[in-house]
Amino acid sequence: MSLLHRLFEKKLNFLLVRDPDYFEHLAPLAGKVMGFEIRDLGLEIYLLFHHTYIEVKPDYVEPQLRLWGRSIDFAKFLFLKEARPALLQSQRVDFAGDLMLLENLESWLALDIQFDFLKKILKNRIAYLQEERACLVSPILYQDFVERLLLLQEGLDRCEARLAGLTDIASRQ
Repeated sequence: MSLLHRLFEKKLNFLLVRDPDYFEHLAPLAGKVMGFEIRDLGLEIYLLFHHTYIEVKPDYVEPQLRLWGRSIDFAKFLFLKEARPALLQSQRVDFAGDLMLLENLESWLALDIQFDFLKKILKNRIAYLQEERACLVSPILYQDFVERLLLLQEGLDRCEARLAGLTDIASRQ
């Protein structure tokens, strides 16, 4: 399993256990496998539901339900309940497999995860990354700086050679 899959599994279970009705929502999904293919990222994630946790796998032979689409459409599907029917109808998020499992997914997505906590973490991360980005020099400016530095080095080498030549002439006189 890749680092990305392990990290996703850890964070997913961390968030889910924060809901008091977590086990109640998870129970109907126990023993089921759901696949998500995020096409624009070239990423496949399979969720294996257990009674007390969700296992994440990078591949699985025959999941009971497979959903596929673009990452932005998945984000809308997972977090905007009112957008789900339109996304499925327009096939921006498409599926194949057990329709009952898709209905159970609706129940699972009804979990009362503390998204304020998650939003705060993301907001802090974004602010940090923006600060870091502001400190970075663009590649074009960096290349320009290096070229100017090389020109300065060449000029200094010529000056040093000229000075050595003039010193040699002055010492002979």
